[in-house]
Amino acid sequence: MKKLISLLLVLAMALSLAACGSSEPAEPTAGENQVLDGAGRILDIPAEPDKATIASVYAVSVPFIEALGLGDRVLAINVKSNFWKEADPALAEAGSVGRGAVDLEALAAFGPSVLIHRSNDNETVEAVQRINIPVLCITVEDMEDITETLTMMGRYFGAEDRAAEVI
Repeated sequence: MKKLISLLLVLAMALSLAACGSSEPAEPTAGENQVLDGAGRILDIPAEPDKATIASVYAVSVPFIEALGLGDRVLAINVKSNFWKEADPALAEAGSVGRGAVDLEALAAFGPSVLIHRSNDNETVEAVQRINIPVLCITVEDMEDITETLTMMGRYFGAEDRAAEVI
Protein backbone atom coordinates (compact mmCIF):
# COMPACT_ATOMS: atom_id res chain seq x y z
CA MET A 1 0.00 0.00 0.00
CA LYS A 2 2.85 2.36 0.87
CA LYS A 3 4.37 1.75 -2.58
CA LEU A 4 1.06 2.63 -4.25
CA ILE A 5 0.71 5.83 -2.22
CA SER A 6 4.33 6.76 -2.97
CA LEU A 7 3.76 6.11 -6.66
CA LEU A 8 0.61 8.25 -6.66
CA LEU A 9 2.42 11.08 -4.85
CA VAL A 10 5.29 10.99 -7.38
CA LEU A 11 2.78 10.99 -10.24
CA ALA A 12 0.86 13.91 -8.69
CA MET A 13 4.07 15.89 -8.23
CA ALA A 14 5.15 15.22 -11.82
CA LEU A 15 1.79 16.36 -13.15
CA SER A 16 1.92 19.47 -10.96
CA LEU A 17 5.37 20.37 -12.26
CA ALA A 18 4.26 19.84 -15.85
CA ALA A 19 1.27 22.11 -15.28
CA CYS A 20 3.56 24.85 -13.93
CA GLY A 21 5.63 24.88 -17.12
CA SER A 22 5.52 27.91 -19.38
CA SER A 23 2.46 28.04 -21.57
CA GLU A 24 3.70 31.04 -23.52
CA PRO A 25 3.64 30.46 -27.24
CA ALA A 26 7.02 30.18 -28.92
CA GLU A 27 8.21 33.34 -30.67
CA PRO A 28 7.74 33.09 -34.43
CA THR A 29 10.86 32.41 -36.43
CA ALA A 30 11.55 34.17 -39.72
CA GLY A 31 12.61 32.06 -42.66
CA GLU A 32 15.44 32.67 -45.10
CA ASN A 33 13.57 35.35 -47.08
CA GLN A 34 11.70 36.86 -44.16
CA VAL A 35 12.21 39.20 -41.22
CA LEU A 36 10.64 39.34 -37.79
CA ASP A 37 9.54 42.93 -37.21
CA GLY A 38 9.28 44.88 -33.95
CA ALA A 39 5.69 43.74 -33.42
CA GLY A 40 6.70 40.08 -33.70
CA ARG A 41 5.16 39.69 -37.16
CA ILE A 42 6.89 37.84 -39.98
CA LEU A 43 7.20 39.75 -43.25
CA ASP A 44 8.50 38.52 -46.57
CA ILE A 45 11.56 40.38 -47.81
CA PRO A 46 10.80 42.05 -51.17
CA ALA A 47 12.03 40.22 -54.29
CA GLU A 48 14.36 43.18 -54.95
CA PRO A 49 15.09 44.54 -51.46
CA ASP A 50 17.56 47.11 -52.76
CA LYS A 51 14.72 48.74 -54.74
CA ALA A 52 12.00 48.70 -52.08
CA THR A 53 10.39 52.13 -51.57
CA ILE A 54 9.37 53.59 -48.23
CA ALA A 55 6.63 55.66 -46.63
CA SER A 56 6.28 56.52 -42.95
CA VAL A 57 4.43 58.83 -40.59
CA TYR A 58 6.56 57.67 -37.66
CA ALA A 59 9.24 60.32 -37.16
CA VAL A 60 11.41 57.88 -35.18
CA SER A 61 11.96 55.94 -38.42
CA VAL A 62 13.91 58.81 -40.02
CA PRO A 63 17.23 58.30 -38.18
CA PHE A 64 17.12 54.60 -39.08
CA ILE A 65 16.35 55.36 -42.72
CA GLU A 66 19.22 57.85 -42.83
CA ALA A 67 21.67 55.66 -40.93
CA LEU A 68 21.08 52.87 -43.46
CA GLY A 69 21.40 55.23 -46.44
CA LEU A 70 17.81 54.69 -47.58
CA GLY A 71 16.75 58.33 -47.96
CA ASP A 72 16.60 58.13 -51.75
CA ARG A 73 13.95 55.39 -51.47
CA VAL A 74 11.53 57.48 -49.42
CA LEU A 75 8.39 58.38 -51.37
CA ALA A 76 6.51 59.99 -48.50
CA ILE A 77 7.42 60.76 -44.91
CA ASN A 78 6.41 62.80 -41.88
CA VAL A 79 9.54 64.91 -41.69
CA LYS A 80 9.13 68.53 -40.74
CA SER A 81 12.55 69.02 -39.22
CA ASN A 82 14.88 71.35 -41.11
CA PHE A 83 17.76 69.26 -39.78
CA TRP A 84 16.68 66.18 -41.73
CA LYS A 85 15.63 68.17 -44.78
CA GLU A 86 19.06 69.81 -44.94
CA ALA A 87 20.86 66.54 -44.15
CA ASP A 88 19.09 64.71 -46.98
CA PRO A 89 17.53 66.66 -49.85
CA ALA A 90 15.61 63.50 -50.85
CA LEU A 91 13.60 63.81 -47.65
CA ALA A 92 12.81 67.45 -48.43
CA GLU A 93 11.45 66.32 -51.81
CA ALA A 94 9.41 63.41 -50.42
CA GLY A 95 5.64 63.69 -50.23
CA SER A 96 3.47 63.17 -47.17
CA VAL A 97 1.05 60.46 -46.12
CA GLY A 98 0.02 62.22 -42.91
CA ARG A 99 1.51 63.42 -39.64
CA GLY A 100 1.34 60.76 -36.95
CA ALA A 101 -1.83 59.27 -38.43
CA VAL A 102 -1.70 57.65 -41.85
CA ASP A 103 -3.73 59.19 -44.69
CA LEU A 104 -4.72 55.93 -46.40
CA GLU A 105 -5.73 57.60 -49.67
CA ALA A 106 -2.40 59.41 -49.97
CA LEU A 107 -0.55 56.24 -49.02
CA ALA A 108 -2.36 54.25 -51.70
CA ALA A 109 -1.60 56.97 -54.27
CA PHE A 110 2.15 56.85 -53.49
CA GLY A 111 2.13 53.05 -53.51
CA PRO A 112 5.33 52.41 -51.53
CA SER A 113 6.74 48.91 -51.15
CA VAL A 114 6.34 49.23 -47.39
CA LEU A 115 5.13 51.55 -44.62
CA ILE A 116 7.47 51.80 -41.64
CA HIS A 117 5.37 52.31 -38.52
CA ARG A 118 5.43 51.94 -34.76
CA SER A 119 4.74 48.50 -33.36
CA ASN A 120 1.96 49.46 -30.94
CA ASP A 121 -0.65 50.67 -33.46
CA ASN A 122 -2.50 47.55 -34.62
CA GLU A 123 -5.43 49.55 -35.98
CA THR A 124 -3.25 51.40 -38.51
CA VAL A 125 -1.29 48.24 -39.38
CA GLU A 126 -4.52 46.39 -40.21
CA ALA A 127 -5.92 49.32 -42.23
CA VAL A 128 -2.73 49.63 -44.30
CA GLN A 129 -2.60 45.88 -44.90
CA ARG A 130 -6.17 46.05 -46.23
CA ILE A 131 -4.88 48.29 -49.05
CA ASN A 132 -2.18 45.69 -49.78
CA ILE A 133 0.82 47.63 -48.49
CA PRO A 134 3.06 45.71 -46.09
CA VAL A 135 3.83 47.36 -42.75
CA LEU A 136 7.26 46.99 -41.18
CA CYS A 137 6.82 47.74 -37.47
CA ILE A 138 9.73 49.01 -35.43
CA THR A 139 10.30 49.17 -31.69
CA VAL A 140 13.07 51.36 -30.33
CA GLU A 141 12.77 51.47 -26.55
CA ASP A 142 16.35 50.51 -25.66
CA MET A 143 19.74 49.71 -27.18
CA GLU A 144 18.79 46.08 -27.87
CA ASP A 145 15.70 47.27 -29.81
CA ILE A 146 17.84 49.74 -31.77
CA THR A 147 20.32 47.02 -32.74
CA GLU A 148 17.52 44.62 -33.69
CA THR A 149 15.75 47.31 -35.71
CA LEU A 150 18.90 48.22 -37.63
CA THR A 151 19.59 44.54 -38.34
CA MET A 152 16.00 43.84 -39.39
CA MET A 153 15.72 46.94 -41.60
CA GLY A 154 19.14 46.26 -43.11
CA ARG A 155 18.03 42.77 -44.06
CA TYR A 156 14.62 43.91 -45.35
CA PHE A 157 16.11 46.63 -47.56
CA GLY A 158 19.23 44.77 -48.69
CA ALA A 159 21.52 46.98 -46.58
CA GLU A 160 22.94 44.36 -44.22
CA ASP A 161 26.53 45.57 -44.60
CA ARG A 162 25.55 49.13 -43.78
CA ALA A 163 23.48 47.97 -40.78
CA ALA A 164 26.46 46.00 -39.43
CA GLU A 165 28.69 49.06 -39.92
CA VAL A 166 26.26 51.32 -38.05
CA ILE A 167 25.87 48.82 -35.21
